[in-house]
Amino acid sequence: MHQLVGNMQTRLMNRLACVNWPLFAIVVLGLGLRLWGIGFGLPYTYVADEPTRIAVSLNMLRTGDLDPHWLGYPHLMFYLNTFVLLFYFLVGRLAGRFDTPLDIPLPEVVTIGVGKLAAPEMFLVSRGLTVLMGTGAVVLVYLLGRQFSRRKTVGLIAALFFAVSPAGVLHSQMISLDMYGVFFLLLAFLWIDALNDDRSIRAYVIAGIGIGLAFSGKYNVGIVGISFVVAHFMLYGWKGVKQREFYFALLAGALAFAAVNPYSIVDPGGFLRGLGMASESQSQYAGASDSFQWYAVYLLSVEGWGIMLSVLEAVRILWNRSRRGLVLLSFPIAYVLFVSRFSMYNDRTILPVIPFLNVLTALLLVALVEKAKTLFKMPQVVAATTLTVLCGLHVVVPLRTALASDLRLTSTDGRETARRWLEANLPVGARVAVEGYSPYLDTRLFVIYGGMSMIEHPPDWYVQNGFEYLVFSQGIYGRFFAEPVDYAMWVADYTEFFERFPQVARFDDNGFEVRIHKTNARLPAHRVAARFGDSGDLIELVGYDTLTPHARPGDPLRGCLAWRASKPANQRLEFFLRLLNQSNDTVVTMRQDLFQRQASGWDHPQGIFLTEWTIPIPADAESGVYFLQVDVIQTRFAYVLPAQTWAGEPIPKVSLGTIKLSVPSPSSVELQSARAANARWDGQITLAGYLLDKQNSHAGDTLNLTLYWQSVAKVEKDYTVFVHIVDSSGNIHAQLDTQPRAGTYPTSIWDVGEIVRDEYALALPRELAPGEYRVAVGLYEYPSLVRARVQSGGKEIGDYMLLDEIVRVTP
Repeated sequence: MHQLVGNMQTRLMNRLACVNWPLFAIVVLGLGLRLWGIGFGLPYTYVADEPTRIAVSLNMLRTGDLDPHWLGYPHLMFYLNTFVLLFYFLVGRLAGRFDTPLDIPLPEVVTIGVGKLAAPEMFLVSRGLTVLMGTGAVVLVYLLGRQFSRRKTVGLIAALFFAVSPAGVLHSQMISLDMYGVFFLLLAFLWIDALNDDRSIRAYVIAGIGIGLAFSGKYNVGIVGISFVVAHFMLYGWKGVKQREFYFALLAGALAFAAVNPYSIVDPGGFLRGLGMASESQSQYAGASDSFQWYAVYLLSVEGWGIMLSVLEAVRILWNRSRRGLVLLSFPIAYVLFVSRFSMYNDRTILPVIPFLNVLTALLLVALVEKAKTLFKMPQVVAATTLTVLCGLHVVVPLRTALASDLRLTSTDGRETARRWLEANLPVGARVAVEGYSPYLDTRLFVIYGGMSMIEHPPDWYVQNGFEYLVFSQGIYGRFFAEPVDYAMWVADYTEFFERFPQVARFDDNGFEVRIHKTNARLPAHRVAARFGDSGDLIELVGYDTLTPHARPGDPLRGCLAWRASKPANQRLEFFLRLLNQSNDTVVTMRQDLFQRQASGWDHPQGIFLTEWTIPIPADAESGVYFLQVDVIQTRFAYVLPAQTWAGEPIPKVSLGTIKLSVPSPSSVELQSARAANARWDGQITLAGYLLDKQNSHAGDTLNLTLYWQSVAKVEKDYTVFVHIVDSSGNIHAQLDTQPRAGTYPTSIWDVGEIVRDEYALALPRELAPGEYRVAVGLYEYPSLVRARVQSGGKEIGDYMLLDEIVRVTP
């Protein structure tokens, strides 16, 4: 037994001894830096294209259609994300959260960098895949450095440098192509470099597959194919043209690309257009100028001073005419020349070069220390310490930057504090225009218009279209103010906004500034914000004003609708109004031209425009609450346009709210004939008087009671009236409960001071015993049945009032 345990311990120690602990530590460091900020922003989406990218993969999972329907990007990332989302769905199904992939909600996107997730853990899963790509790239850098130099030390140093690379860390924390491109680029180059040791057809095919996968990871890293060509002709010279291995590799690369991008073969025209779009997106970008200069400054100031050593190592390779070294240089040189042609620059564009620069730096550092060791006869410990110190000095700047980036990502910035302020201070229904990278606002609570940049429209446009608040983000305007000389026109446009509209709030937490300005745009008294059209993008009913506040049966009802055309209608539009009673029966309708000659042909009015309307109310219409509904109709086909909210939720019927038809006021003579009551319920409703048609009755008779209510304050609740016949002990023998005027005239629509005649016919039971009874009157809330308290003569008398009259029931 002791021998068995000893053997197991020996095997364990042998295995542990085989572990590359320095590489393990470097991988753990790189993984930790990448995992730290992985949840930044959630549940809100701060990165421009993350929601769009994951939506492509999610739609493939939801529909089973493996065509991404987007050729602007290669498809490998989409398919890999679809696979991890399938895993996410299966876990969710086991947990009882999902039944089908359709249960996974799509991201909500307002504009670039502004959106929200109903299932934020979905982003964590997808970002987690990018983290694995970024951490895997650290391992591949190690393998490349070790394979190229035949020394682990070079691989370890290069891996350490890339593990702490700020660009490498940041772009491993989001759903983007960049780290996929870097991972498969390094894999491809590792296989290309391996051709120096293995020139077999198998090795060439593998290298070709690597090139196809790299091109599938991100189009621009497909430039690694140049390295393959250089490597091949370095090996064979011009005779390489006749080597069949070369063509097998090209075929393998094409097949590998086609295997993971099948729809680029199905639709080659779309694929070429996608390549054109990708190129164009790199050429037109605000805040871009001399790309090469920017890349040089960035690499030296952010990625570490040791990057300069990579240039010296490149010179050393060229001086020594190292064929293998020339292949190593071929990709970064070709890539930098290619991307420097474009006006757009950022860290993710130069990211594919960084691993190669890390390898070059590691090569020179090791070479310099070995040279010094030989010249100065350094002990091994001194040489190792010197190399460690030099690596540490190089790592300080990028590591500090990467840590600061993680801290910034996980800290609250101006967008979050601005969002909290907006939600706390803006009224529900406020109309807000936001530009890219602004705080997210709930589209169910506010009307949100999202644009790339606020200066896409002049200041007057926002006033004319009724947007009350403008939210500006440093993520957009900051790039112009950072270079005011080069972008003087854009700076002037933003300055015009800032000076014209008063600033109501400003936030700059964590170095991210958000400004909120108010336009004081004029809007109708009642908001609707219903968008009509198959996609809700044709015309919006902003709101309405009622021009007849106190209508009566027989009077015309007048109003004014405020519209906002989103785009030309191309056809004549009409609006159709329908007045409905509480039973949803149509009482009267009207239909008229929506634009009322404010536009002709295919044109449409700019900004909010008004259309007046008049509906004749029948003289025999009952007083009470009515509902006004509106439809928009394309006249030519009599097509009723569907409506939706700004959040995209369908609106079955667009209602203009309730319309009150006032009851005729009782005459002064009638009120004088009523018996005074002087009772008040909850300080809001007074029983001014009442009339009881008779005091002597028989069982089975009907008592007719008229109550004269008057509101002395605005009533927000709809009270139910109860009328009870009670005996001297308070027992109820007959009752009638209903809202005023048989439920047609609820208390919430009463005007202050309005007197309402309210009639009741109370049937006495046939089995009612002869005797004296009283009439009790009160109010209660439904469905809680909480009764209103009654005051009379300045004192509270309970939760009902007994009328003075005694009802005598005789046989």
